Amino acid sequence: MKIFKTILLVACFTIMLPTATQAQENESFIMNLTEFTVKFGHNSVFTEGVKKME
Repeated sequence: MKIFKTILLVACFTIMLPTATQAQENESFIMNLTEFTVKFGHNSVFTEGVKKME
């Protein structure tokens, strides 16, 4: 059973390795994340500003 688990682990690693290296080379997979902190009571002002940007 231990040999089977080892073979399974090596097989999974071998299958996943090309996917990991491909993601590092292609920058289109990188997501841009921006966080805004809106002060209490300024929700409507923020919403109007976002609508103007569209």
